[in-house]
Amino acid sequence: MPTTGTQTPGGAAVRYAGPGWAGVLSTASGVVFGADHQGTFMAVDAASGTVLYRHGTGGNVFAAPTTYLVDGRQYVALPSATTVTAFTVR
Repeated sequence: MPTTGTQTPGGAAVRYAGPGWAGVLSTASGVVFGADHQGTFMAVDAASGTVLYRHGTGGNVFAAPTTYLVDGRQYVALPSATTVTAFTVR
């Protein structure tokens, strides 16, 4: 979000019940990955704000997701509490 606190024109927003502690990861394909303060990992369409995927991690999330490539397959990893969960991207 810009430092002015205003939403970028044409952008979309996903409402959380409270402030999130984790950062977000945006991709060139228009998907944004993040988590809310209750530990719910989300993949969101950047243009529409539609939540494409949701997964309860079982713990608090204090860091942003990251992405990596192994043998041509892309993964998104998210640290939560004392674990790291990795998801494959299709």
